[in-house]
Amino acid sequence: MDFRQLSYFVAAVEEGSISAAARKLFLSQPPVTAQIKALEEELGCTLLVRGARAVRMTEEGRLLYDRAKAMLALRESAAEEIAGRVRSGGGTLRLGVVSSVAGTLLPGWLAAFHREKPRVVYELSEENTYHLLDMLRSGLLEVALVRTPFAAEGLEALPLQVEELVAAGRREHLPPGGEVALEDLAQRPLLLYRRWEHIALRLFAERGLTSRLLLKGDGANTIAALAAQGLGVGLLPQSAAQSFVGEGLAVCRIEGGAIRTTVTAVRRARAELTPAAQAFWSFLEGLAAPEAARAKDEAPAQENAPARQP
Repeated sequence: MDFRQLSYFVAAVEEGSISAAARKLFLSQPPVTAQIKALEEELGCTLLVRGARAVRMTEEGRLLYDRAKAMLALRESAAEEIAGRVRSGGGTLRLGVVSSVAGTLLPGWLAAFHREKPRVVYELSEENTYHLLDMLRSGLLEVALVRTPFAAEGLEALPLQVEELVAAGRREHLPPGGEVALEDLAQRPLLLYRRWEHIALRLFAERGLTSRLLLKGDGANTIAALAAQGLGVGLLPQSAAQSFVGEGLAVCRIEGGAIRTTVTAVRRARAELTPAAQAFWSFLEGLAAPEAARAKDEAPAQENAPARQP
């Protein structure tokens, strides 16, 4: 039983004959007759008694007619409500975000977007970059907010904000003055983002330094918490580290801003977005900082994605 069969049946009842129903529906008579016959076969009963010039409902037909009218009205009402919601900027946004953005930059961005589009509702997934990109490519997400480096094949990328990675740890683990040299960092036990490990270790190697890697992980909050407990010095995006300052954590700039990452919005290339996702993408385009656009054009070597690790 489907809506087409029900609409044909209702039309036949209200127009008084199958031929009249066909004219109303701008169809020839055979398709209408066939669909009503299929409906009767599915239900296992006769719904309409065909006369020479008219049809009349059986008891079963009258019962179905009442239910079908309600079902068709509900369908029309739902379609109108959904269309109105889309026109007014509503709908659902399936958004993914990495942890170092979820608790720092996202709240302000989402609050500003919500003021513009208050009828949008959200399905938010907080995962690491690799998982988010997998979800994006498989269609489970429409937009994801990630950090470089990552492999961008098949994706459209919108750089939003460039940040330096800073050294974060207990004050006794960091030098005074607000900046730490790579030579000094190499003497500290390091807590590294897995995805930035190759960048950091390469910088040390270029200076002829051997670092003391204690831990590599995937979560900014975890690395900051471990650094605050004195396990070592974490290398974190500045916005993520600053949110932990005052909870036992101090922050130092790394000499010369040696490592940078770009917060980037990504979507599947050439994929059509829902109205809610398209509105959010347009909103993000208005946030993109000039330095982020330059980062995209320059494509620095440090933002090339490393080999994927488990």
